[in-house]
Amino acid sequence: MCSTTGALEAAYAHSFGKSISLSEQQLVDCAGALNNFGCNGGLPSQAFEYIKYNGGLDTEEAYPYTGKDGVCKFTAKNVVVQVIDSMNITLGAEDELKQAVAFVRPVSVAFEVAKDFRFYNNGV
Repeated sequence: MCSTTGALEAAYAHSFGKSISLSEQQLVDCAGALNNFGCNGGLPSQAFEYIKYNGGLDTEEAYPYTGKDGVCKFTAKNVVVQVIDSMNITLGAEDELKQAVAFVRPVSVAFEVAKDFRFYNNGV
């Protein structure tokens, strides 16, 4: 889910020419209803959906990271970004991913780790 905040931070910097730090903890604590699992992980697509339907995401300063699951403390007055729409690209659609990287930017990518890949440690 943290790649979601990174993608939004990059989009914000690209659009407004300044950096911003967004709350990963809000996603950890509040996005469970959209099939995210706090510190046990989640998907960027579901985190984007949470932000869209929630009405936005707070700053890191307003909703600081604790590194553990907590109770949702979202405050609408601290929202600094909103998600209007997002797109999902399915497995095997590399051309769609290329288009998104080239023209939509930035992107957030998740993949399922297969058993054999679990202990991978270097190289391409």
